[in-house]
Amino acid sequence: MNSNEAVQSYLFGENGKLNLITASQTIAVVSGLKGAEKSGAKKVLLILLDSYWTQLNIAGQKTGFKEFGESADLIDKAKKQIEDEDFDDAVMTLSMAITKCTTPAQSAWTVLSENELI
Repeated sequence: MNSNEAVQSYLFGENGKLNLITASQTIAVVSGLKGAEKSGAKKVLLILLDSYWTQLNIAGQKTGFKEFGESADLIDKAKKQIEDEDFDDAVMTLSMAITKCTTPAQSAWTVLSENELI
């Protein structure tokens, strides 16, 4: 991986982690809502997760890291769990997705460090 690829992979990885952490925290809020508020919040959360899914698939295509695609697959699983109101499992699934994003970011960090860019 060259320096430009490392920067791109690092940014995709960190952005993916940030988005998924935000989604995980949002699940805690959604789970505490009732009625129409909960229904509306779930819809918004699922739309956000669709956006994150797209971003991670693009990241995988641009960088070649399969972990981004695996993270996107985990988002699909979490979406089903959210639809079923299985919020605790959805948080655990997104935690696994976060871990998948960490691998490319760490690999990129190593390249950037070796080239004294960080």
